[in-house]
Amino acid sequence: MINHFRPYSFILFCLFWLILTPRISAGLDTIGTDNLVPGMKGYGLSVFQGHDPIKFPVTFINVADGPWPGELTFLVLAELPEKYSDRGPLFGSGFSGSPIYFNGKLAGALSYVEQFQTELIMGITPISLMLEELERAKSSFLADMPEIEKISHEPLSKDSSRLQAGSMIEIPLVRGDIRLSSAGTVTAVIDGMILAYGHENFFWGDQVMLPMHLVDVSAIIPRLDLSHKIAGSGKEIGAVVWDGKQAVVGKLGISAPMTLFKLSFEYKKSGVVRHYNMEIVRHKSVIPFIVNQIVTTVIEQMAHDTPEERAFEIEYRVALSKNENLPRFSQRYNTKTLKSRIGAILHRLTENHPDDNIPESIGIYIKELATGKSARIRKAWFGKESVRAGDSVTLYGQIIHSTEEKMVISTTLTVPEDYSLDVFPVLLTSGSAIVPDEKQPVDHDSVTEWISRLLRSDDFVVLYPGARDKMAKYPEANVARTVKRIPWAVTGKAEAGIRVLGNN
Repeated sequence: MINHFRPYSFILFCLFWLILTPRISAGLDTIGTDNLVPGMKGYGLSVFQGHDPIKFPVTFINVADGPWPGELTFLVLAELPEKYSDRGPLFGSGFSGSPIYFNGKLAGALSYVEQFQTELIMGITPISLMLEELERAKSSFLADMPEIEKISHEPLSKDSSRLQAGSMIEIPLVRGDIRLSSAGTVTAVIDGMILAYGHENFFWGDQVMLPMHLVDVSAIIPRLDLSHKIAGSGKEIGAVVWDGKQAVVGKLGISAPMTLFKLSFEYKKSGVVRHYNMEIVRHKSVIPFIVNQIVTTVIEQMAHDTPEERAFEIEYRVALSKNENLPRFSQRYNTKTLKSRIGAILHRLTENHPDDNIPESIGIYIKELATGKSARIRKAWFGKESVRAGDSVTLYGQIIHSTEEKMVISTTLTVPEDYSLDVFPVLLTSGSAIVPDEKQPVDHDSVTEWISRLLRSDDFVVLYPGARDKMAKYPEANVARTVKRIPWAVTGKAEAGIRVLGNN
């Protein structure tokens, strides 16, 4: 569950393993805040169980400053439906978007509530602000509707007879063996489009393309801090096309493109492989973050007793949207570095790609290696005290395993003939700390070339002067790297320096 806090409010919206339901309304009769007076009685609509919305009483309190600067909201005092009056606090996550009516006219959507209240005082987003989001969606995004409709390659559920104001929808980021999504309530259905939530969804802003599913509510879990609905997944009925500050806007009958993601985990002891098959929203900024979160979660669940020195072999299989398969590549990480590096590599692969050429599919195979595959760099030193420019010299590095087993590695370096400083410094580090180059890969060929130069955490890397600090510290030195692969995943770094004779 995700808790979204605003300056003085708690948005009624959360991440679930859930779904959605909704009936198509024709006209939209609304009432503005100018026509509301304190004490006016009205009602709201929301699903408490199943898929049919039921009424709950509300009383208008007053207009107040909204969650966003310069915008107004209004407050109502809500009551539970008579059927649930003895259940305690039920309003909470999943109620966002519940339509609020006065004199039978739509006034707005329930969107936030304070925690630990003694009375059920709710913040309402005026319908006028939500309709502005609808117009923005129509003018900017739906102008491209002919192209958008080409995306819809699978028949969607025609069961929209249940879709109505007060029904619930789900917006999944991930669906399949692992599900991660938000769920909220439909405020209005207008000409094949829906308004929902009364606030933003995932804070992306403006144009999006996210799947939209039906939801049935199994139960509401009452809590003093914030109650929440428990729901189960249903059929895909359309796509969310706009994520605005005051509402999300959905379009019925189209499908959002998804990236296929297969994650496999091989246990070190038994050799048994656990497979997870999922779809992730095809958004180049979201894919790396979500994949990283899923991999981290699986690692923690499948190898919960894994110490940080345990190593994992990771194989990546990526296909771009234009059916161009990238070369497979592998990495070796310990538990700690794996959590940060998985998303970083995928981010690098996707961030500069055009939207029509982000990954079509991603496969990650994780093999848990035996304990004793990780070590840290302790120190580095040269075999001589001094050299001259152009001479070769042996560099040594000591690596210590967690069991205190030691390994000394040596490599030969050559001081550039044109080197003019009096000390020649180098840095020894792990390959996982190195980014292949400064240029971003933007097409299949450049991505392939970039992948071919990816280093691993079991690569022992020597950085010559100039390879650090973007050439700022040693501007006269040539950049060079010498790599040796060792049996252990390496962490840490060590510096060494040798005096260069004749340079003053």
